[in-house]
Amino acid sequence: MARIAAIGVMLVLAGCVAHSPPKISPTPPSVAMPTESGTSSYYDRDQDGLVDLELHELGCCDRDWALVDDDFSGRYDRLVRWSYSLMERPVDLPVATGVKVTAGQPSLSGWEK
Repeated sequence: MARIAAIGVMLVLAGCVAHSPPKISPTPPSVAMPTESGTSSYYDRDQDGLVDLELHELGCCDRDWALVDDDFSGRYDRLVRWSYSLMERPVDLPVATGVKVTAGQPSLSGWEK
């Protein structure tokens, strides 16, 4: 009987170890508001009145990220994050509206096209 109980305990523990943690989506919201620890800035790079670059600077720890409209279509095409390395992935999200827009673009680290 003790052997069966020990086998049962081992099976339960093996199940706990084999269970993977839930996956957290790396995609931030399409229009993030400034946070307590950072700021969000919106840029119109081609002077058409629409946001083309949504920059989120969190202040530390290489956690900054941006949404970029490369073809100036009114929809973000790319999500860019920089940390120890540059990470990019395609997105299809509407650009931010109703936000303060700055003409031009910020001086960044060379990832912008």
